[in-house]
Amino acid sequence: MTYSELKEKQNEIPEIFHRHIGIWKGTAIKVSPQGELQRTFHGTFKISITGNVFHQENNYTFADGSIRSLRFNPHSAP
Repeated sequence: MTYSELKEKQNEIPEIFHRHIGIWKGTAIKVSPQGELQRTFHGTFKISITGNVFHQENNYTFADGSIRSLRFNPHSAP
């Protein structure tokens, strides 16, 4: 691989991120190392890529009705 090909490759979002594009919904569980249920929550995870910028937004709804939203700052490929 030439230097220019390597430099161009560095500006790409890794392929693994492309495999996660979309909206993912489901119920997750957290268990202790002993296998005991600690908590469950419903999650919605939205992942998108615009050009070389990766976006992610996570929304959690817990059994007590509380909601937590995390929006990650866009990450650009180097």
